Amino acid sequence: MREITMPEVKLPDIKLPEGLRDMTRDDIVQAAHDARVRGAELQKKIELPDIDLSKIDLSKVDLSGIELPKQIADRLPRRRRPNPLLPIAGIMAVGAMIAGVWWLFTSSVTGPRVRSAVNDLKQRVTGETSDVVRYDNEQNLGSLLSESEAGRPSADGMPASPGTMSEGVGQSVY
Repeated sequence: MREITMPEVKLPDIKLPEGLRDMTRDDIVQAAHDARVRGAELQKKIELPDIDLSKIDLSKVDLSGIELPKQIADRLPRRRRPNPLLPIAGIMAVGAMIAGVWWLFTSSVTGPRVRSAVNDLKQRVTGETSDVVRYDNEQNLGSLLSESEAGRPSADGMPASPGTMSEGVGQSVY
């Protein structure tokens, strides 16, 4: 079995003053008592002026510059501070709202519905109607064409009539 070896530890020598080496416990108690008695005697010898504390205005005393010990400062009521998360939450809510509106307007499903709702609201506010007005005069259908298109000939030489495709597949007169 192995032996455990411990290193040697030497403490420094503490030298006490000469007079303290010879003191006993009773001597120390007597010295403390003498110090207390001398303090009381000195206090009696010093005469303090009489101060009327009722004349002191404490409202003019500024204690804000005094630094309190940690033990006292920890027990004082805390000053209420605004929550730092509220501005961040507000910015996130506004950003989410903007993203939602952007999605509503650009989506192929909701875009036309939102645009029609906005147009309906605009009509109610301004009072203008954007309804399609039917033209029921069948005798004067040429008035539906603009002046530049009225006399334009079609591919077969005949004037183009409204509603026909005269310029090829996929192209309209308008």
